[in-house]
Amino acid sequence: MTVVARTRPARAIFGVVLVIAGALTLIVAVLLIHQTTQFKAWAQVDATVVGVSHTTKTVGNNVGGVSLLDLYAPTLQFVVADQQHTVTGDYTSAYYVVGQVVGVFIKPGDSSTVLLQPPPDHLTMALVLGGLGLVVIGLGGWSLGRRRDSSDVNYRNYCAT
Repeated sequence: MTVVARTRPARAIFGVVLVIAGALTLIVAVLLIHQTTQFKAWAQVDATVVGVSHTTKTVGNNVGGVSLLDLYAPTLQFVVADQQHTVTGDYTSAYYVVGQVVGVFIKPGDSSTVLLQPPPDHLTMALVLGGLGLVVIGLGGWSLGRRRDSSDVNYRNYCAT
């Protein structure tokens, strides 16, 4: 009597793993779309740089040399709903001049949350991930529902037991 390993359980586990991975990919895509739509509601206003803090960061490298990196943190003043707000940004390598007018993006309902750069648009990445998730779910479903060919020796031995 010849014992042949059953391949159906392994295929079922593989199919379930693919379906779960595809579902998780779809969830990430939906979260990215949600984040992108939330950022679209952010208001853009002009802010004036009223102060700039400067610091120097020492950056080492593998060659043994040391380089200095100049970092600047702008203090911005802007008006939202007839109220003046002042915020200080994080240190960045971008240089700001006092009196410079910059566009900022303000989170609705929270004027202390300000972005100096446009909010990220993840729509393209979300669509690609969503498509990939659907393909992976389809492969998992195909793997779960696929019937083996009756000419396959493993299939005949599987059915015979």
